[in-house]
Amino acid sequence: MNVRILIASAAAVLLVSEGAHAAPIDIPVRTWVKRTMPVSGSGPCPYGCKHMRLAHNPVNGRIYFCGGDYTTDDGFLDSGRNEMYSYDVATDSWRLEFPYCAPSGQVQPSHPDEVGWAYDTTRNKFWMLPGYMGAQGGADGGLCPAGTSTMIRWETMTFDPATKVWTLPSVPEANVPTLGDNGFAQYDPVTDTIIQFEYTGVCKVGIFDIKANTWTYVNSGFSADLSKEYTCFDKVNRVIYAIEGFQNKVYRYDIDTQTLTVFADAPVGTGRAQSHPVWDSVNQVMLWFDYCCQAPLTDAKFTVFHPDTKVWETIPTVLPDDGGPVFGNNTVYDPQQNVLIVMGGILEAARPYFYMFRYGTGSGPPPPPDAIAPSAISDLRPR
Repeated sequence: MNVRILIASAAAVLLVSEGAHAAPIDIPVRTWVKRTMPVSGSGPCPYGCKHMRLAHNPVNGRIYFCGGDYTTDDGFLDSGRNEMYSYDVATDSWRLEFPYCAPSGQVQPSHPDEVGWAYDTTRNKFWMLPGYMGAQGGADGGLCPAGTSTMIRWETMTFDPATKVWTLPSVPEANVPTLGDNGFAQYDPVTDTIIQFEYTGVCKVGIFDIKANTWTYVNSGFSADLSKEYTCFDKVNRVIYAIEGFQNKVYRYDIDTQTLTVFADAPVGTGRAQSHPVWDSVNQVMLWFDYCCQAPLTDAKFTVFHPDTKVWETIPTVLPDDGGPVFGNNTVYDPQQNVLIVMGGILEAARPYFYMFRYGTGSGPPPPPDAIAPSAISDLRPR
């Protein structure tokens, strides 16, 4: 058996162990299900939100919400929220993991907005890699008690979900022109590294080796700016996908060969950055819910990409119970519950729900024959 098969087998075992925490909830396949947004003070995004980072914790099965922008009734700054909530899909329960104002003597990130947020399965901790973050001190409106916590800006930090404590490890920062340009990250348990896309006029891949405490950089040879794109990680085939919304292309990064390729066409019409794909590890497909900003709710699109055939299928974004639109600009996949979660948007207050979707149970029906035909690569100029 070759090395790549061994690695893929190890990743598959990891996925099985991650999915063994709790039995999946009972919801229909290929049907949107709505749940009510948390009220102010009991969870994030009570009146709408954007830019939150969502990551699944395979140890306790909860989804952790870091940063982003949303309004609450507490009077604190709306941009770059300091507190952290978690959510359990199985029990439909929210929990405050860290307060807006840290306890006396502790550190916390300073108003994280668009940051890297990844779960480290080796150390059972989250990593927060700096991206766009708010200023310290006066940015919280002076509402946190003076001299209590220390807000850290533009530094890599870790969060321990067991102790509920932020720490500031002594690690180097990525060598990028502007830290705020990097907005997403993935943790690879095989190489014990954190991987993110960077842009310096060309697309680079930044690789942080946690044990060696060093960054290395791979020049992809492309001019596409993937630094702000959300990415999704296929741990079995060990590739990371990103959707470039201006070119309408799917990029794929191979972790073991350290190569980036234009893998397929994406559906036409995005015309913006910050696409939000997630990887469905149960069904081995990429789920892409496309919605942004204050667009009409009916503009939301949901497509499923099959990498083995490079076929996209379109699934309606309406609820079966009331016919209402499904929308949101924050997404995450829970592999233990086998559900996609879609949440947020500027107009959330008009429809106070978030949404769940289960594509299949491990072997979904074959995709429709209307595949998007591959085309020549074009428009690779930097924007």
